[in-house]
Amino acid sequence: MLIKAAPRWFFMACFFVIKGHVMLMKTCTPSSVLLVCLGNICRSPTAEEVFRQQAAIAGLSIKVDSAGTSDWHVGHTPDERSQRHAKSHGYKINKLIARQVSADDFRNFDLILAMDAQNLADLQAIKDSLADTEDHLAKLALFSEEDPTYGGDDVPDPYKGDSDDFEEVIERIESSAQAWIESWKAC
Repeated sequence: MLIKAAPRWFFMACFFVIKGHVMLMKTCTPSSVLLVCLGNICRSPTAEEVFRQQAAIAGLSIKVDSAGTSDWHVGHTPDERSQRHAKSHGYKINKLIARQVSADDFRNFDLILAMDAQNLADLQAIKDSLADTEDHLAKLALFSEEDPTYGGDDVPDPYKGDSDDFEEVIERIESSAQAWIESWKAC
């Protein structure tokens, strides 16, 4: 029988005491995930809703949210093109409101997934600035890290693109979200 190893990005341990014995229970499923892109109006709000739906279908109870590394669109709803393409795939993102990632996100989420390498570098810089004063900070990874199809590739920003670019983003997000969910179910 082949046993899949827990994903390298995350490991949590819970201790239980039963009749005087300490038992270690391992789980690799985070209780909270934050999806991050640049402006929080295209990729990350789409990923938030895709992740939320896929986790629910898989029976996983995970808090899911999204944010941007910049403050350019704070308070705005997702880009109209993102809303249209998401809706055509059964995802409603029109009520989501863009926000900027904060230091509290590193304390309140177990895992923060970045849509591209630049987002990941920006997040790592924030995390590094908090590391001296914090005991528990979120794990960071690229959104496509677990996806065998896109393994570590950036989810391209469709903001300056056309309809095909937005469609590609939805397909990549669905694939990568499913890969994370499957990796957690396999633990």
